[in-house]
Amino acid sequence: MKSTEKKNILFVISNDIYIRNYITTSALNALEHNFKVDFLVSNEVKSFHEIAHKDYLTYEISTPRHKTYYKIFDLLMWHYRHKSKTFKFRIKRVQGLHFTYDPALPIYLILLKSVWRLIRYTFILLRNIFLANSFTLPVYLAFLNILMGANKPLQTKLHKLKPDLVLFPSSAYDPEGTDLIKICKQNNIPTAFLIDNWDNLSSKSIFWELPSHIGVWGNQSKEHAKYIQGFKDKEVSLLGTPRYDDYFAVRESSLETPYSFKYVLFVGTALVFDELAVLIHLNKIIQKNSLLRGIKIVYRPHPWRQTEDVFALDSLEHVVVDSQLADAYRSGKRDVSLQPSLSYYPSLLSNAEFVMGGLTSMMIEALIFHKQFLGLVHDDHKNFTSMHNVYKNYTHFEGIEKMDAVTLCDDLDILENTFNNVWNSRDVLSSELIDEQRQFFYHHDNVAYQNRLLKMCKEIL
Repeated sequence: MKSTEKKNILFVISNDIYIRNYITTSALNALEHNFKVDFLVSNEVKSFHEIAHKDYLTYEISTPRHKTYYKIFDLLMWHYRHKSKTFKFRIKRVQGLHFTYDPALPIYLILLKSVWRLIRYTFILLRNIFLANSFTLPVYLAFLNILMGANKPLQTKLHKLKPDLVLFPSSAYDPEGTDLIKICKQNNIPTAFLIDNWDNLSSKSIFWELPSHIGVWGNQSKEHAKYIQGFKDKEVSLLGTPRYDDYFAVRESSLETPYSFKYVLFVGTALVFDELAVLIHLNKIIQKNSLLRGIKIVYRPHPWRQTEDVFALDSLEHVVVDSQLADAYRSGKRDVSLQPSLSYYPSLLSNAEFVMGGLTSMMIEALIFHKQFLGLVHDDHKNFTSMHNVYKNYTHFEGIEKMDAVTLCDDLDILENTFNNVWNSRDVLSSELIDEQRQFFYHHDNVAYQNRLLKMCKEIL
């Protein structure tokens, strides 16, 4: 007689972002109805209260092991740097191998920093050439594999739970992800990684070990999975991300506005970019244009900004900090334990006149709500991660200028005209056109994320 016992799926959570995106949403409902789902959670997660209603085990992070993996990822990124232009840019950014400085710095400090970066550049370049060439790298990786050995604590947990499939939300830059793949391959257990953000497959590194399957945002990400990471077509599923799922369900509804005034939403970037200069400029634009009187700029700083700068915005009468993040912004809190509630985004986005800012995944969120997006891609003359460099060097932004709802401004001197043009045409484009053009970057087929995930898992098993 055929057994009716449900198969066992192990869902591994490495940080708080995935607690928010997968546990506080309906992402796993269909899986839990059709399979036995166990949870394995990093002990570094802060929001355990969100998963208290689940049966879960924890695993410990080995800091030395993780540091070794990150070094390996950097070597793999250098070795395969020709697969994505973002790899070359990330090498310069993360390892400080660039010579871009704030012109306000004293000349002696710029010279000292330049000398230090030249020394670092020479050392890191020689290290990369020696360790990451085609002959040395395989030997070096094999040596490290033997030296580190198996991740015994993780291995013990998997042997105890005996999963038929392991699911792992991933940024494609996860040490424990590599260990999971190795352990599962030894035990003939399939693995499926759920790529949680737009740029992950083209900007982080190359997988040291490939999982059995991968879920991605859309056809663009699928191309990156195949041609950058080396997956076969049948190993890639179009899933999207659960944090956007409710957007499609409510975007046609009339949602209560979070503000009593009309506003343009300004979304900040995680990368360091001179947003203050833009906000000052926008304040002047509104001040001088009588047709914009009463309009405000709602500035939403990125919750995990890579800078501790806090702008004094009190003098900008037409600019307010988004209320959801105002306290955290002023406190300087920047770590990922700050997880803004997903339920707030729909009303914020749907009630904006349009959305603007540096290039981030918030562009996709704006397009889902059929809002025009004014992208800032000018040189801020201060930061290596100025948006003109980001636009030029990030692979996943290729082609965004072809979408009619996206307008790019490459010079602050023309921001006023560009802003006014977008304002005047903000309701011109059809929702159908915006959806059609967004589909390549972010897939949606009117099926709930939980059901797309269920279908993928059933096909794997």
